[in-house]
Amino acid sequence: MNSLTDSDTLDIVGPRKDGGLDLVISARGPIDGSPETLSLLESKIRSYLTAAKSEMFLRHYGRDRGVPVSIYIACPYAVAPAALALVEKMRAFAKEEGVCIEIRKYMGEMHG
Repeated sequence: MNSLTDSDTLDIVGPRKDGGLDLVISARGPIDGSPETLSLLESKIRSYLTAAKSEMFLRHYGRDRGVPVSIYIACPYAVAPAALALVEKMRAFAKEEGVCIEIRKYMGEMHG
């Protein structure tokens, strides 16, 4: 069983008090570096980015285009170096879209 849900599932969506939106990929176990896991992780991040830029999706949560959107990968387990490298690559791509990507061991951590 993979530690990530399918790429079409948005695990958690949280409207923020500042008007932004947090999208969370929730890992149910360690994120390994297998080709299957890396492919799923990339597809999932891309799905989240698509949602973050979708006017219909944002409107559903009472948000307008251009609001700050963060994608968090919540994983209190080990994350393989290959997965970390993939997230870093996707972080650069997301930044161009105005979206922040972070890996969090615990979601209670303060925004940086």
